Amino acid sequence: MTRQTKIAYVQAAWHTDITDRCKQAFVAELARHGYDQSGIEFFSAPGSLEIPLMAKKLARTGRYAAVCASRAITFTSTPSMRSSSRSTCGPRATS
Repeated sequence: MTRQTKIAYVQAAWHTDITDRCKQAFVAELARHGYDQSGIEFFSAPGSLEIPLMAKKLARTGRYAAVCASRAITFTSTPSMRSSSRSTCGPRATS
């Protein structure tokens, strides 16, 4: 069996002004560790709710060493419309 080196990156299409920055930071961090962007395949899900299903389908293909995702959650319970972004990669999550 050959070792997989491709990474799948799933991004929510909602709030791309935030999730695009997450993607750029992800690519930059991998580059800092010597991983070339050509080894990353990018996918777009309509929103945050569709990411887990898409990630599951991508993982089941066996084509990827990792499946990573980025989404944005907007809190509307306050007048200031606070926003936060959350990135998830593999079994660990960072916010």
